[in-house]
Amino acid sequence: MKLHLILCGLLCAGGAARAELPPDTVRAIHEAHKDSVLMVSGTLKFQAQKEREIQVAGPATVVDTNGLLLTSSSTVRLPMAARKTEIRESTLKVKLPSGVEVPVRVVLTDADLGAVLLAPEQPAAVPAGAFKPVNWDTAAQAQPLDPVVIVGRTEKAYGGVPDSAPGKINAVDRKPRLLYICALLASGDGEAAFDRAGRLLGIGLGAQTIVAAEELQDVIEQARRAAAKTAAQKPATDKE
Repeated sequence: MKLHLILCGLLCAGGAARAELPPDTVRAIHEAHKDSVLMVSGTLKFQAQKEREIQVAGPATVVDTNGLLLTSSSTVRLPMAARKTEIRESTLKVKLPSGVEVPVRVVLTDADLGAVLLAPEQPAAVPAGAFKPVNWDTAAQAQPLDPVVIVGRTEKAYGGVPDSAPGKINAVDRKPRLLYICALLASGDGEAAFDRAGRLLGIGLGAQTIVAAEELQDVIEQARRAAAKTAAQKPATDKE
């Protein structure tokens, strides 16, 4: 996450992006949600028009207790516009707060949202309670100039540790979908955004862009079905 690279400059530039939130409030939101945004890293080898390999490293928000993860196409740089992309080899892993690394795979991509959804390779092997999701049931909406707290992870070079920062909603775009524009969010790599009460607003999916939580429900359900379908097929594949 690039927050630490731009936060000082924004705060010093006349306070343009300074959130009107007490430090204790920001700290409480950070502590409540820091384990709901995890670091994904590894490599993907895929075939589109030709075989390519990419390095992946960035934050992903935990969607549910089964380990479904939501991140951005800026983190998992698959060619979204390609008619067909076949993943040949994956070493992707998500690092849990305990330090355990769980192999994950891409289950769905959405070019319109710039979203990539991942799930554990072996769901049955993941310990109960290993994943702490954000709360979609209490998701809220925001208005321009409302404060926001972005919860993500530092870049891999800085250890991928939890990284939170206060900002504000600079603008709201309602067509064709509900988006929040936040200058603090340099790249939008899969971080989670919360309001002053700690309620989920949405996920960073693109430069300065938070996609509202309500706009992500359909793609999340599609990803769950895709993950369940693949999991159901695995026993038969193992016997072959």
